[in-house]
Formats: sequence, structure tokens, C-alpha cells
Amino acid sequence: MIKIIRGVYGHYVTDQNGKSRVVARDKHSDPFELTPEQEARLVSQGVARYVDNAETGAAPIGFDEQPPEPNELPEGVVGIPEYSEDMTVKELRDIGKLCGLTFKVGMTKKEMVDALDAEIEGNMVDYDEVVNGEADGEDAPSFDATEAVL
Repeated sequence: MIKIIRGVYGHYVTDQNGKSRVVARDKHSDPFELTPEQEARLVSQGVARYVDNAETGAAPIGFDEQPPEPNELPEGVVGIPEYSEDMTVKELRDIGKLCGLTFKVGMTKKEMVDALDAEIEGNMVDYDEVVNGEADGEDAPSFDATEAVL
């Protein structure tokens, strides 16, 4: 079981009618369960932390270390839930709100999705690039054994 601690995560939920939809989860949401692989990925990226069922903040045995803080991530959204024109206007507005957007009354779902696309594209940060130091557009230096200094 995990709790989101940074950004927003799109969690697929299936209702009793079998219809699947995306629910935005953030630091204000209750803990939820995913597959062990998905939970480990979110924890390793610094987006979530493990919690026990009673929400005491204690991690399961073997998972008591928190991941390192990612470097130079912008304030706000770290993970974006999946969204589409098939969602309700309220769901799109909630995702927009989490991204810092407000939608005018009367906007169509297509306009909302286009605005979300533009916002996300403009603020997207690749976590792997930031952690591996490649976010500045330069490749990491490479060295071979002949360049070793003793």
C-alpha cells in the first residue's frame, strides 16, 4: 500500500458496472494499492511512500528507507494521470486544477484536453534525465582505462 507524497498519479479504477476510469491521486488522497512493481516504481521515483494499512506512516519490513529526493524537479506536478475526452468535465477540471489550470465556463472537453496537453508539454521533466544529469542537453562524459589517473 502506498501514499502519494509528490505530484499527481492517475490511478485506474473499475466501478461495479465494469467501467474503467482514471482517478487523480495526490498527497491529499487516501493510501491505495497497486501491483508490487508499480508501487516500487513510484516509491523509487520519489512520488510515493509505503504505508501500512492503518496509515501510521510505518513502512513494511524491508522498505523502511525512503528514496532520495530527485534533483531540480519543478514545483507542482510530477506525475500526470491519463486523461481523455471520454472523461467527465468534472474529472478534467480536477486534473486541470492539480496542474494549476482553470478552465472557462463553456469550454468543450476537447479544449480542456488540448489545454492540458499544452501545459504538460511545456512543463514536462524527464525524471531519468534529471537524476542521471542529462537534463542540460549534454551527454555524460565517458572515460576509458587509458585515461585513468593514478
